[in-house]
Amino acid sequence: IQTDPVQATFPQLEVAYRRALEYGDLEIYCSAMNREIATRFFFGDSLQSIETSARSHIQAMDLVHEKLYNFSTKLFLQATLNLINPYCQDPSTLTGEVTNQDALLALAERMNFSAFMMQVSRLRIYIAYLFRQLDLASELVENVLAKFTGSEKKNSLFLPTGPVVPATFHIG
Repeated sequence: IQTDPVQATFPQLEVAYRRALEYGDLEIYCSAMNREIATRFFFGDSLQSIETSARSHIQAMDLVHEKLYNFSTKLFLQATLNLINPYCQDPSTLTGEVTNQDALLALAERMNFSAFMMQVSRLRIYIAYLFRQLDLASELVENVLAKFTGSEKKNSLFLPTGPVVPATFHIG
């Protein structure tokens, strides 16, 4: 069975969010825009294309007052900007022009939005691994495991159902 590369699906992702907007489903619209950026990031679109699309999507989300998908899209934009910037010392730190990872994590913690906290961690693990920052990737995995599997988080809305590292690389 021959399959097309994931990049061949990029135009279909655009169709998905445009169709959701046509039908007035703003949640699916924003979710699809965010998913498009994540897919482009993890599956090899050019960094300039990701930056352009992410900035456009963030503006669209601002117009409809969407916050959660906006935060997520900003994380991918910041990661992209880090990769573009030749002077970036640590591309796994998602703080810069468009986001502050510590502020976003604190907000997610206050909102008990553990899925977002997991997304930040997975994105950082992925980037650390790509740049062979294996000690940092290991530390991040240990932090995730301690935070999300500790007894104080048994009532959390989201717990990893499988190993953190395979889940990270399955997503990315």
